[in-house]
Amino acid sequence: MFETFDENGDGKISCEELGNTMKKLGFEMSRSELESMVVAVDNDGDGFVDFDEFLALYSNIYYDDQHHRARDGDEQDLREAFSVFDKNKDGFITVVELQAVLSSLGLRDGGVKLADCQRMIKAVDADGDGQVNFDEFKRMMASNLLEK
Repeated sequence: MFETFDENGDGKISCEELGNTMKKLGFEMSRSELESMVVAVDNDGDGFVDFDEFLALYSNIYYDDQHHRARDGDEQDLREAFSVFDKNKDGFITVVELQAVLSSLGLRDGGVKLADCQRMIKAVDADGDGQVNFDEFKRMMASNLLEK
């Protein structure tokens, strides 16, 4: 995910890169909003978000460090993130929806393969229905963040 935001691959995310990716995800943000987001996590004061700062941002947004569970208000943030992928708003992320979002982000040169998206879905699809529901999405986010 970090590499998606770090468009030029220099190991840090600028306000411009943050804005470009947020726009691709459907979020229009002002320059001051983007700068505030960067300042909030920019521990070394260089005006950019590096990988460790990026991880800290997501850990702080979604999970309480002591209890490893969603904090108050964070469920809404997760639902908003989930809705970016759930294009038809039916409560599930399908292989096709995942492929469309990843392709729109430009994650891979030449597009994102359907087989890759099927593997990603299968990895988090606890009930085996071939899609990701919100609870599976939450568990995936928790496990990815807690492994870091």
